Amino acid sequence: MEAKMIDAPAPLQKAFALLANAEVAGDPDRSAERSPWQPQDWDLSSRPDDDADLRHRVESLAVLLGILPRRCRWEINSVAEMWCEQFSERPHVSVDELRSVTRHWLRKRYRRPATIPSFRSITESTCPTRSTSTRDADRSDPLPSLAGRPAQADCAAEGEQHCVYGLQTWFEHLHRKQSWTHIPSVVPGDKPVPIDEMFVELELHEDRSDEEDDDADVENMSEAMPRAASHFALNPQRTIDTMVPRSLVPRSTSTIGSTCDIRTIISRTLQRCVIVGAPGSGKSTLIQWLAHTIAESGIGEFDIPIVIQLKDYAQAIAEHPDLSPLQFFFASLGNENIDSNAAACWLRGASDDRNRVLLMCDGWDEVSAAQRDNVREQLEIESDHFITLITSRPAGLPQSLRDREHVDFYHIGDLPLHSMIQLANNLVRSRYRNSHARRGDAKQIIDQVRASDELQTLAKHPLFLGQMVHVFLDAYQVQAMLSSTKVIAQLVAWMQKRPHFSGNASGVITQQHLQALSRFAYNRRFGHQREHAQFHETELQRATASFGISESAILESRLLDRGCTMIDEYHFSDPAFPTFFAALQVAEMDDVDAQAALFDHAIQSEHRSAILYHAAVLSERFRNVCLERTKHWLRHGDSFHQILLRLAKLAVVSRDAQWNTYQNESTMIEWSRMIAPIRNQLWRLTQQSRDPNVRRLCIETLAGLDPAFLHWKSRSRDVLDDFVLRLIQRLVPDRVSVPASSCLPGMPSIASHDDPRSETMGHCCVACTEPFGRIQREQWVRRLAVLRPDHPDVKHCIDSLAGHPVGQGANVVMEIAMTRNLPDDLRVKAIEISMHSADRELAQSLVNQIADEQSPLLQSSLLRLAITRQILLDLDWLESRIKSGTSNALKSLRLQAYCDTAAGRTTKERQRMSRFLSELMLSALKHAESSVSELLLQHFRLDGDQEISCWIDHRVVSAATDCVVRFIHSPSLQPIDAVQLAANVLVNAPCDGNRVHLNKTLDAALGMLSSDESKARSGSDAIRWERTAKFIADCLIKVDPGSLLRYEASCRPVQNALQDAVRKHGWLIFSDHILDNDGIEIAVRSDAWTPLDRGSLADADVIDEIVHDLPPRQRNDFLSYWHMVSEGDADYALTERERVHEAICTLMASDLNTELSERLWSCYQEGRPPSFASWKKNLARVVQRYEDRPEVLAHLQQLGLGIHKRKPR
Repeated sequence: MEAKMIDAPAPLQKAFALLANAEVAGDPDRSAERSPWQPQDWDLSSRPDDDADLRHRVESLAVLLGILPRRCRWEINSVAEMWCEQFSERPHVSVDELRSVTRHWLRKRYRRPATIPSFRSITESTCPTRSTSTRDADRSDPLPSLAGRPAQADCAAEGEQHCVYGLQTWFEHLHRKQSWTHIPSVVPGDKPVPIDEMFVELELHEDRSDEEDDDADVENMSEAMPRAASHFALNPQRTIDTMVPRSLVPRSTSTIGSTCDIRTIISRTLQRCVIVGAPGSGKSTLIQWLAHTIAESGIGEFDIPIVIQLKDYAQAIAEHPDLSPLQFFFASLGNENIDSNAAACWLRGASDDRNRVLLMCDGWDEVSAAQRDNVREQLEIESDHFITLITSRPAGLPQSLRDREHVDFYHIGDLPLHSMIQLANNLVRSRYRNSHARRGDAKQIIDQVRASDELQTLAKHPLFLGQMVHVFLDAYQVQAMLSSTKVIAQLVAWMQKRPHFSGNASGVITQQHLQALSRFAYNRRFGHQREHAQFHETELQRATASFGISESAILESRLLDRGCTMIDEYHFSDPAFPTFFAALQVAEMDDVDAQAALFDHAIQSEHRSAILYHAAVLSERFRNVCLERTKHWLRHGDSFHQILLRLAKLAVVSRDAQWNTYQNESTMIEWSRMIAPIRNQLWRLTQQSRDPNVRRLCIETLAGLDPAFLHWKSRSRDVLDDFVLRLIQRLVPDRVSVPASSCLPGMPSIASHDDPRSETMGHCCVACTEPFGRIQREQWVRRLAVLRPDHPDVKHCIDSLAGHPVGQGANVVMEIAMTRNLPDDLRVKAIEISMHSADRELAQSLVNQIADEQSPLLQSSLLRLAITRQILLDLDWLESRIKSGTSNALKSLRLQAYCDTAAGRTTKERQRMSRFLSELMLSALKHAESSVSELLLQHFRLDGDQEISCWIDHRVVSAATDCVVRFIHSPSLQPIDAVQLAANVLVNAPCDGNRVHLNKTLDAALGMLSSDESKARSGSDAIRWERTAKFIADCLIKVDPGSLLRYEASCRPVQNALQDAVRKHGWLIFSDHILDNDGIEIAVRSDAWTPLDRGSLADADVIDEIVHDLPPRQRNDFLSYWHMVSEGDADYALTERERVHEAICTLMASDLNTELSERLWSCYQEGRPPSFASWKKNLARVVQRYEDRPEVLAHLQQLGLGIHKRKPR
């Protein structure tokens, strides 16, 4: 391949050659990241011939190799010129040398003017006449003031001597002091464990929310409107209307970027990085491991760690305001012979030259709000000389540390699976050093933790996971079955003990603290208002004040985490804790009747039922209450058996707790008798249900309730279908052949290491192999960066990256997608890989080519890119393609691109879009265009994010009303898709008085399903009718779910709609009412929606008298109301006035001629009723006219007038 002439500037050419040679040659210090290809694969002709492409490749290589920090990538031209000067005669330079030179140049370039005086000026400004006795007196104070140091004869030599002596003392601490070589055991009172044997790698996610270039990653957008406004920065002529409807604004996405390890973070940090993590996430352990590792072998260019505990430093600076962090560090070493002032000043100068010192400050959140400004100012001074790493909880307002230009933020993520397994192995190995028989316990423990939702959330924190490992190991020794309740109880008990062993007497959690916290959690769960995750400090103060104790110990514990320091908001550090403490309060109740009432309340709430499971484990008295109330609820369950499933889980935990308490089978007779009817009902439901999800849930519940019963049933293969058999074989091993009584979970054998039924208690599949990770992605991206787009190896690289979106280096991949002469499938893969992270200018340039692309596959990918990155396409092109396109998939993507980018359009453009979509819907509703109806239904789904209400006008609502009315009268003559679209419009339209039409439409669809004509239809037509009925039932779920309760249980479309609502929303559906997931009644059965007879409401003679007495305007408005109530539906008599008025307007605007519409027209010759305010006042005047005639007023009240009305829930 011949090398082409490159028009790019010479510095970038030189930089590309240096970086490409460094990538091909590999780096001995990065053996884990060694390039997957050999040096002979490299050819200088692979250099790109486009200036922008060359810049993107140089920038990506420099960042991915850790040479240039991401935030400094715009300095690549200046860096390239500096490299030309430094390495003009050298064709090969190592990555470490490039990094060292670049970092030194950048720190020198961004260094601020000196904010503290030099060491010599400080010593010269101090008083030289101070006596020896005064100096000796100062030595007694380990934290002297900066202005109180003695004069020195030779400042530099003296400072170096003190600094070296101080660092020797510090390194001795790091190598020999147990507080640095070991970490405290997760179990209070146990001996510390070596840090190098216990530390596991954490995943840290980069936070890019403060970057001005919000297009570097689609996940960098914290708010939708600022993102939309930034899109127009490229076009200053475009004006932005910030008053965009909320329904048009895309949902905000996360600001978390790529995942990094701590070594990568340190190598990429130019000035300061902040690591944010929740309590127990491993921040302090990470700092200790870094200090230990840097002291032992170094990390990158750093070989001197400095660690400062910010809480202690804040206390010291309160007494000595001029004390710098470095002075505090040397003074806190405990060696009175070290001049902390001189040592600190000399180390600052030495660090300026070599950048070998890493300053780590732990616990920014522990600094009091009054001291933060002073501490931050002192840290700013030190940050001019050192690369700084700071840790903080989210509640510590770490965003206040963004006051420098180059500050990187990282969030500690949840503990990944491989790290969980590694930590469990470390703990087991540390506990059983001389025994290899227990090494398999780690995997078994992780399996049991992951089988419980509550324990799985706790396991995301290293501290809680470590404690749970010890809890399970203790249980294995006594062969006891552990429930999540017992595990959480042990964790809380260890939290009580921890302050005793740490020496923090003020933070001791007493039994009264636990009682106060239990009552507090109980009141929040069972209060009159819905529970919120956040609560104010004063709420907890009121709870602890009743016990005569302070809340400070609870606030400082790991049970709570601070949400907002500005208004003192807190929340529980894990969702399992409030549930456990509320259960603790329930278990300690003395009143059995109160416990029974609470049981009835909690069993009907999805959120509160978990409290019953914990309370049943904690209290035998409450287990007896559960036993009695279970008998009641087995007879009065809900229609979709959600209460039955909750009772089954309650029976399992109660039986296990009863066995662990008494260890004999006689105490389990009552619960065994209760399990039998639950088991039989579940099995009957398995046989009768046609929903595979319901059947799977029942089999899984039975596997925990009575696995021997399932094993026995599996032998009668002639009565079981394949689906049930496969589930039983997966959940219950074939080796279960012992009597049912000994197969009950909770027996000691279930926890044994060779238990053949371990799979019965939950899924135990743990994948130990690490997925395609960051290192592999960066290797392939670096390889792409040194290859031309038409190089043969590009296809292999893209294929390897397919399905793994990249962050840094996405511009290089996007440049490949922009190459027109490459295969379409290769370009599509490149777009998918770089879609979320490539620069917006590149993405915009590529999307603008969509009209020239002929491949449907490529057009689809470009449309997804436009939707993902909120790139505005030409409205004329989109509208023409939506109307004339042939591919339904492409038309759907075009419509999505048309609607989803509305937030970035101007007001006039949004008005145009609304008119276009309204015309599209009118065409579908009036002219029965099935393809358009199907397209609109696919986009404006009932459960989707895109609402239809913001795009329609009164014409669409009128056409939708006409469509459903025509369907009611002649179901077989109307297209199904148009009816579904009309129902969607009526549900989401501003007019809410259309539920009567929806009820009639559902009746018509169900009537077609049961008619003789439908039975004679082919299977596909019957399926379409059933789907239509299901769709209309879904519409009624949103506006009037109670109306569906009047249908029989054999009505499959309605039952399927209700089943979906149960699954999605956690509802409980009874025969006459519906409860939401909090147990609050949200709907009741409504039977009387059918048309009313005139005489059933009021006597005709009375109505004639009223009409005769009223003046013309009041008469017309009263008659319009009377016609709607008497000839319409009874629901109008129970509906708000505004809805009745809207229904009148809709009927009169409709083109459909009915008897009701003709009567309304006779009331208003001008063709429309008055405004709602005028119409409502006239009805009120009618009532006032007859206030002194009770017999007439009673007739008006039958019509719904003259009574107080509440808005529906």
